[in-house]
Amino acid sequence: MARIVVKCPICSANLSIDNKKKKYRCSFCHNRLKISESEIVVPPEFSDEIHGKGFNNHYFLGYFIIFFGFLGIDFFIKKRYKKGIIAILIFWTGVSLIQAVFRAMEVLSLEDSEINNYYKELK
Repeated sequence: MARIVVKCPICSANLSIDNKKKKYRCSFCHNRLKISESEIVVPPEFSDEIHGKGFNNHYFLGYFIIFFGFLGIDFFIKKRYKKGIIAILIFWTGVSLIQAVFRAMEVLSLEDSEINNYYKELK
């Protein structure tokens, strides 16, 4: 069940509703409204982009990887769980530390808008 956030046109309240419904009742002003009459605040296709929102600054993420990347924490933040578990399992060998340094250099060379694509394309 996917949910979207809409703004009530009468009372301007933000409401989370099921996107399969055509009508909804505002929990604040109690009016029945159509979704087509309301402004969609968070479209469902951008719901993945919100996760890890603070980690889209390439400077912050790069330095975060330098200090904590050997544990693979950045993979967990960006929903790459298999990579994160592998990094945790091999961190005692020092290999994940070397990988973290190279990953941090790559992230620092990216623009802020390219970070999510970088993590999606990691193999």
